Amino acid sequence: MQKGDKVTVEIRAPGWIHGEMLGVANNRVVSVYNCTKQSGQVRVKIMATKHNIYTGMPV
Repeated sequence: MQKGDKVTVEIRAPGWIHGEMLGVANNRVVSVYNCTKQSGQVRVKIMATKHNIYTGMPV
């Protein structure tokens, strides 16, 4: 995955930050900010990748 890619993420757990959820896409963990869903799948645009940490926002 690279910055700007749009992927489908399966939401698995809440994150540390308010509104953040952790999900899985392509066998990698993606931190999804401003996520309103508590479970299921959400389409996400990858905003940043650094040190194999992927962050994204819902599309």
